[in-house]
Amino acid sequence: MQNRSTTTSTHKRENKADYNNTKDVLLASFQHMFDKFIDQLKVIADILVKGHEDRSEISNELKDMGLSVEDHLDVFGVIVQKPHCLTMFRSTHGLVREMFVRRLLSQLREGSSSLND
Repeated sequence: MQNRSTTTSTHKRENKADYNNTKDVLLASFQHMFDKFIDQLKVIADILVKGHEDRSEISNELKDMGLSVEDHLDVFGVIVQKPHCLTMFRSTHGLVREMFVRRLLSQLREGSSSLND
């Protein structure tokens, strides 16, 4: 039979080992959550930076199309605010791009609900 102090000492070591294991699991879990959070912050920062990039090349192209100042500002606002319009504008060239811009203007003038999304 073990004496009482040996039993207590063994019990304390087991409790301390359990505590350390729990602490390690919690630390690993928090580290994983923190890493995921940092990754998400990087994505958000990238989106914010891209949202404020220089779009003067688009404005110059619209100017070259001979649009009125009012039309230029209206269609430019739609193109830079709507990702699908920005993609369409950048993916087309020449006459197709100009037709796309004219359609956007037409939809703006008609008050198309598809541009309000």
